[in-house]
Amino acid sequence: MSIPGLGKLTPCQGFLLMLAGYVFSRRGIHPDPTESEIAQARATGLAALRRLTQQDCGHDVLAWHQFLSENAQFGYLHPNGYRTIVSL
Repeated sequence: MSIPGLGKLTPCQGFLLMLAGYVFSRRGIHPDPTESEIAQARATGLAALRRLTQQDCGHDVLAWHQFLSENAQFGYLHPNGYRTIVSL
């Protein structure tokens, strides 16, 4: 997926950002999301990560980061998006 202002992200990179509370719009990261938009993004990101990985680290973003970093098959460490994620 390509997010304006962030560049190309692998699906799991985008899902992890959503789990962390980032809300995406056609213009990039939503600058002022509502609490309900954040909650929806977090729920969507978690559900997508569970489906993609068949794992469940709950809402623990750091645990997901560690799991995805240790399992290259999910593309989390792809350099395009990963550089963007660690800089946020």
